[in-house]
Amino acid sequence: MRRLHSLRPGLLVALLNRAGAKDARIAELEAEVNDLKAELVWQRAVLDGVQETLPPQPGLMRSRLAKLAAARGGIGGDE
Repeated sequence: MRRLHSLRPGLLVALLNRAGAKDARIAELEAEVNDLKAELVWQRAVLDGVQETLPPQPGLMRSRLAKLAAARGGIGGDE
């Protein structure tokens, strides 16, 4: 493996710039993941609120909501 001091200065700068660009992209992706996590928390809260207001009779929407709740570890589900 070549040592860093044996690399041409231009190549070293290019490698450092590329690493910096990757770090910036990683930061962008982390921010996007955090936004998606916040959206998921909000959607779960809405789902929980909708489930509380549904009548006890079975129906398509209630079944779908129950399956979603079961998939995330909640109560119910007809699977």
